[in-house]
Amino acid sequence: MIFGNNDGDGRLLQVIASKHSQVTLHGIYAEVAVANRQIALIHYPEPARRLAQSGQFDLVCYGHDHIKHVESIGECLLVNPGEIMGRFGEPGWGLYDCESGRYERRLLTT
Repeated sequence: MIFGNNDGDGRLLQVIASKHSQVTLHGIYAEVAVANRQIALIHYPEPARRLAQSGQFDLVCYGHDHIKHVESIGECLLVNPGEIMGRFGEPGWGLYDCESGRYERRLLTT
């Protein structure tokens, strides 16, 4: 998990995250390697684009504006999965297959 610009009580988030072994709170930026894929996570689109252009990552994800976006930049996929609440568009989330390098957006259904 990374921080954005409207996360509320950061200390409380740290306390909650510490109680769940499957949650890692990275702060404002994360680099992770999964199945030989290099992945970067950051909240804002401008630094996300620069990371994608660096050629160091297979996937770069951001989310500040909550607008779904998928773009190939060289060998990197730049993704904003959009929003999950449905306030500005269809509620959904993104799924990236580290083996195939494929991304798909899945809609939430009621």
